[in-house]
Amino acid sequence: MILTYHNINFISKDENTVNVFFFIIHLLKIKFSNKKVVYLSEYDCNNKYHIVLRFDDVDKKTLHFVIPILKILKCPAEFFVVEEFVNSNNGYWADIDDLKNIVKNGHRIQYHSKSHKDLTQIQNEDELIKEITPPKFLCEIDPEGMKYFAYPFWVYNKHMVADLIKRYYAGALSGNGYADSSQYALDSIKMKNKVLYIK
Repeated sequence: MILTYHNINFISKDENTVNVFFFIIHLLKIKFSNKKVVYLSEYDCNNKYHIVLRFDDVDKKTLHFVIPILKILKCPAEFFVVEEFVNSNNGYWADIDDLKNIVKNGHRIQYHSKSHKDLTQIQNEDELIKEITPPKFLCEIDPEGMKYFAYPFWVYNKHMVADLIKRYYAGALSGNGYADSSQYALDSIKMKNKVLYIK
């Protein structure tokens, strides 16, 4: 099971924001359910005990809450970043120093595209390759990362995107009804601001 988070904050302002207390409850339920939180490189979608924690887009406020909580509860996580967000220097999105801190704390950086465009709307293959190819500076931050790709908006074109993704990545993540549970469209569950139910 791959659990996808976007924003963690005290105030749940929209459907993408999970209250920090609910987030802690989610992790505690995982711990007490004898599940094992693993990296994507260790993940077996057929193993009912495996859990991956996935964070998309990666803003500073979320990191402020998440990194200490993950450290206390000893949970590894995967952070999927957008290159243009990292380079924005607008004080909202995680920057290079934040990404280095993520890696320093034992987590991994993965790629969520160059600009977060809907890849299924890009017809030019060269432009598509630019969107999905991780830049050198991100690869250098995390030698263990940049091996998995998360499709923006969860969507992908099976005949074009998936074939290109296979050239650059060990796997890719989808979800929200679009995944086919193959290695290049692994299913993810979008986490909401409510108690997590685990079988």
